[in-house]
Amino acid sequence: MTETRGRKPVEMVGKRFGKLLVKEDAGKNNKGRLLYKCICDCGKEKTFEGTALRFGSVISCGCQLKKNRAAYFKGILKNEATVDA
Repeated sequence: MTETRGRKPVEMVGKRFGKLLVKEDAGKNNKGRLLYKCICDCGKEKTFEGTALRFGSVISCGCQLKKNRAAYFKGILKNEATVDA
């Protein structure tokens, strides 16, 4: 399947969006939006809407969010340790 923007179809399979590589079409959701099965650089497979991929709403399976969150809190704890000393 191809994602359509207006009248021009866009082939999604094989394209990379952040850490996600579009592996195959996965049909449509209940709103009629096209879904794509993707594989993340970490190895996990997840399905996303084509619009979320194209507009950058998702860039990973969730692994990047976990890494960013861990780094953020690590920085906060490091800063608290230096303030208390």
